[in-house]
Amino acid sequence: MSTKARRLLLTILVAAVVLANTATSAAAHPETPGLSGHYRIGDDHQGSSWSPVAHADAGTVRTVAGNGTVRSTDSSWNSPADAVGLGDVGPDGSYYVAEPQRHVVSKISPDGTRTVVAGTGEAGSSGDGGPARAARLDGPKAVAVGHDGTLYIADDRRVRRVGPDGIISTYVGSVAENGIGSSRASDITPLDVAVDRRGSLYIADASGNRIIKVAPDRRATIVAGEGASDSEPADVISSEPRALAVADDGSLYFVDRDARGFHAVRRLGPQGRASVVTGTDARSARLSAPTDVAVAPDGTLYVADAGNHRVQAIGSPGRNSIAATLSVAVRGPGSVDVRPDGSLLVGTSDRVIRSVEGGKITTFADLSPDDAAAPRAADFAVGLVTSADVDPMTGELYFVDLDSKLRRIDRAGRVHTVDLAPPEAPFSVQAVAVGVDGTPYVARTDAVWKLPKNSTPVLVAGRGAAPVTTGKLARAVSLRPYAIEMSPDGTLYIADAAGVLRVEEDGRLTVALKQANAQRYRIAPARDGVVYVADTDRHRVDRYDRYGKRTHVAGNGADSYAYHGGDRGDGNAATKAPLPDPGDITVAEDGTLYVSTAEDIRRVDPDGTIDTVFVNVDDESTNATFGPVVMLEMSGNGDLYFGQLGRIAVMARPGEISTASWYPLAWAVGAGLLFAAACPLYKSPTHRNDPILL
Repeated sequence: MSTKARRLLLTILVAAVVLANTATSAAAHPETPGLSGHYRIGDDHQGSSWSPVAHADAGTVRTVAGNGTVRSTDSSWNSPADAVGLGDVGPDGSYYVAEPQRHVVSKISPDGTRTVVAGTGEAGSSGDGGPARAARLDGPKAVAVGHDGTLYIADDRRVRRVGPDGIISTYVGSVAENGIGSSRASDITPLDVAVDRRGSLYIADASGNRIIKVAPDRRATIVAGEGASDSEPADVISSEPRALAVADDGSLYFVDRDARGFHAVRRLGPQGRASVVTGTDARSARLSAPTDVAVAPDGTLYVADAGNHRVQAIGSPGRNSIAATLSVAVRGPGSVDVRPDGSLLVGTSDRVIRSVEGGKITTFADLSPDDAAAPRAADFAVGLVTSADVDPMTGELYFVDLDSKLRRIDRAGRVHTVDLAPPEAPFSVQAVAVGVDGTPYVARTDAVWKLPKNSTPVLVAGRGAAPVTTGKLARAVSLRPYAIEMSPDGTLYIADAAGVLRVEEDGRLTVALKQANAQRYRIAPARDGVVYVADTDRHRVDRYDRYGKRTHVAGNGADSYAYHGGDRGDGNAATKAPLPDPGDITVAEDGTLYVSTAEDIRRVDPDGTIDTVFVNVDDESTNATFGPVVMLEMSGNGDLYFGQLGRIAVMARPGEISTASWYPLAWAVGAGLLFAAACPLYKSPTHRNDPILL
């Protein structure tokens, strides 16, 4: 071989190595140890240009939430159900409120000064016989104030007492200790407490489905529910009593709710006669998820009607009126109390205590925690994320876990449970989508709701009786949605048991695709009425235009890679490649599709070529097995979020990945070998007597 030939061969081989390295650098990167869950801000901090992997190479994968170890999620953090505990007004007009998340009871003076009167802030049940502020409480649910200023606290499985001297003790640990025989359930789970004018304490006991009265001599009797001596009070509670209030005449009012949708406020008169005051079984106004009751000195009964976002006032004649319709900057009243001047204090699910006086609503105290107190996403236990979407205005991620709660990961990498102000309790979320203006939408079992910031949820679709047909008002039909998605131009799509539905601008439905099998399709809407549908039964992806015309996009119908000898078909036409059991689908702004299967994530380029950008592997750094990808979501800046068992991860700009990194090397090496093989046929031009083959 001549010198020039050898030099040319060397040049080709070097070029091959360079090309191979370039392609490899653009291929999917493994996990980056030490960076999981940390957000990095790009040069432009505004809108969707923000990214948690702004400076990472294309294909870099980082975990943004969870660590692969699946455990019970911290469902209590910022949960609307107990964001603010039940409170009571003291003799001096101060308001005492239980704070379950902080494990304290706070006193808020009439001037708004807030001080902790019981609890250290650490969960526990210690400190009896000492100062209340040095004692540990365990998620206190409620507090009641006696006429002498004594506090009674509904703590975990006991009622604690804080005397006027500030010393704490266990007042009721079990009803067996207080005179009720051991033949009946003795343990208690207090949800609320109330004190009457004679100093008797009433306890709403969830574990026993009963209301217990403890006299000043600490003798206990069951006055309603299981174990009551009289038959009528014994049958008066359908499920757990939730909240209590005692009137000056000795009448006991309490909230009664069960899982079948029975929501009522009951009255137990001084003589033990029970009646329904308002609620499902009463002729008066219907209740939705009532959370608290309070009685004014004039006998007016106030009901925190959380599901209807209002406080009802029921006068002595039994006629209802709306005392406060909480629809401006407020969601879901969780507690209500009456001050000596007749004004109301209403605790809401955003951890704010509001004063309602003369129809005017003002903020009395803000108990919401600092964002810095929220758990870090990297430390947060993630189960199996079933739905997610990225806020196009901020880049923050909303997601739904197996516990059916909606959560948000902020740009500091902390997790917040989103206040939903449930129209009915419990408000379980099936899926989430975020509008182009950053407004979240959620699907529950029978409806889709819009969640405007600082306002009450708005029904978008469902809750009607009409069958799903094109042209019907979305709010007039009966739905069973399991997925929702928002198109880039702001059109809402619903994957329902009846098919794939599009909500038009006039609020009417268009059935884009009918289906017979529930939860068969996964959808990814694009602009101009186009929607991509992953069909789990047929193992393929199709494109449907606004008029219903179908175009085959990916998948050859095979339900396993084994039928192709393990070959995924990378680099070839997507319609010829296997796509077994597509789990989710998302589409980028340029039309690139990403589809998850049980084993990988596939990319379908606009030219119809398919490649693999991610393969499920165990994370060697944590020994975690994440399993199949069950959720995909594309951000506005080209990052791909995906969910696996125990984590949410993000891949930096997968559209820039060159997946076939071996092609340049194979081509260059093959060319080099071919050239080397041909070199013996050539002679160096310096040997002028040798023939030169052309």
